[in-house]
Amino acid sequence: MLVAIKVPIVPDKDFVKELAVWLQLKNHPNIVKLLGYDINPRPYKVMELMKGSLHGKTFDKDTATRIILDVLSGLKHAHEKGIIHRDIKPSNILLDANGRAKISDWGTAKFSDIITSTNNEAFTLIYAAPEQLDPQLGPIDEKTDVYQVCEVFYEILPGRPVFQGYVEVYSKKLNMQITLPSSIDPDLKDYDKIFLKCLSPKKEDRYSTEELISILSNKQYTRLTTKNTAYALFGPPLPPL
Repeated sequence: MLVAIKVPIVPDKDFVKELAVWLQLKNHPNIVKLLGYDINPRPYKVMELMKGSLHGKTFDKDTATRIILDVLSGLKHAHEKGIIHRDIKPSNILLDANGRAKISDWGTAKFSDIITSTNNEAFTLIYAAPEQLDPQLGPIDEKTDVYQVCEVFYEILPGRPVFQGYVEVYSKKLNMQITLPSSIDPDLKDYDKIFLKCLSPKKEDRYSTEELISILSNKQYTRLTTKNTAYALFGPPLPPL
């Protein structure tokens, strides 16, 4: 069996902390499996081998929705165990040979009962939630992960990040200066409301993990049912002229 082995360049306490988190999350189909590890004399982790990450990839609505539902399922499992990932981004979401999405890299994760409202922790600026940039917006919790998931969702649909630039990102996130996906692709209009809620600087306005799972599951079911009904009535679509 082929596996992936991760050896830290400079072993530190973060390596042990990530192990402690990852060991709480074993055996979930949407979390990369930790197969083995050691701390002394040379720290390393052995993980299941994945096909690649979401970085630089785009997908049609149905595939993108399924992928995000996979990610939300993994996060729901983590949240139920009191764990917040805090660094969801395309490179931390991996796909297996069957296209199933799994969450990796739990190095910045923390148990929710010890998370504070300070923002001096490591995060990726372009995917950071507003409360990670400004602690006055509230503590980091499951809705921080929801915000980041929706940034990834947006990026794999129209194929561009929600927020671009570097210096401007802070202001754009806090003031919610976003281009609705329907402005890029009119076919994404039914996703506008989702992104308006998920990317709100106010956490109380965002969906919970379970709410977003329910909404996306219903959308996917409706689309697939409509497609199957149309196919049964009229047959496959005609090829373009």
